[in-house]
Amino acid sequence: MSMPDSVGIDNAAPAAKDALNDSSCATVAVANTNCPNFSIMTYNVFVWGYKDPPTRQSTLDAIANSNCDIVCLQECNVGWEEWINKHEKISSIYPHTIFLHHRWMYG
Repeated sequence: MSMPDSVGIDNAAPAAKDALNDSSCATVAVANTNCPNFSIMTYNVFVWGYKDPPTRQSTLDAIANSNCDIVCLQECNVGWEEWINKHEKISSIYPHTIFLHHRWMYG
């Protein structure tokens, strides 16, 4: 697999280098170390987890302390949306939120 010069395979993480050298790997994106980067957190909050105070608090703390630029939540429902919007630290870190609820239970 030939890579463009701008990718900088010499600066890629070892796992990415292995994937690039593996002919069975279809496509691998390698970050250019000269470009800005961002972090994404994906978290399955468990649809009814907000009803259990210890589970709710540990989940909210994990989101608030993640230091991620983007947070994507699975099984987030109206109950979770309300708790997340009430959480002052999360609201201040992530002032722009979008909640998309599916018509089925585990949206």
